[in-house]
Amino acid sequence: MAGDGALWLPEPYSKETAKKARSINRIVAFAAHGIFLAPDNRVISRQVGGWVWKDYFFMPVVPRVDQRRLLWPLVEREDLSPHQQSRRVFDSLERYPWEWTQPLAREEGCVFRRLEAQWFLRLCVS
Repeated sequence: MAGDGALWLPEPYSKETAKKARSINRIVAFAAHGIFLAPDNRVISRQVGGWVWKDYFFMPVVPRVDQRRLLWPLVEREDLSPHQQSRRVFDSLERYPWEWTQPLAREEGCVFRRLEAQWFLRLCVS
C-alpha cells in the first residue's frame, strides 16, 4: 500500500481547505491521503511502448467526478493561487486510451474507473 500524496481532507474542493492543507505536514497526515494497493504488476506493453499496470485506489472522502474527470483536492500554491489537477475517468479499462497507442503522442500518467463511491481501478503507463 502507498499514499498518493494528496490531502483528502473534509471538503477537499474548498479554498479554505486548500489553505489549511498548506500548513499540514503531509507525511504525518498519512491517513488523509488517497491509498492504493501497489503490487508489482507492471508489464511491458508493445502496444503502448512502455510499462503499464493496474491497481486499486481508495480516497478517504468521496471525490468529485465532473465531465468524466476525477478532481483532485484544491491546493494552495506558493503564489497563493488555487490549483486543481484532474484525471480522466472511463467506464471500462479493458483497452488503453487511444493516445497511449500513438508513438509520438503518448503521455505518462493514469486513468481511472469508478468501482464504488471511494474506490477506483487505476490504469497507468510510463
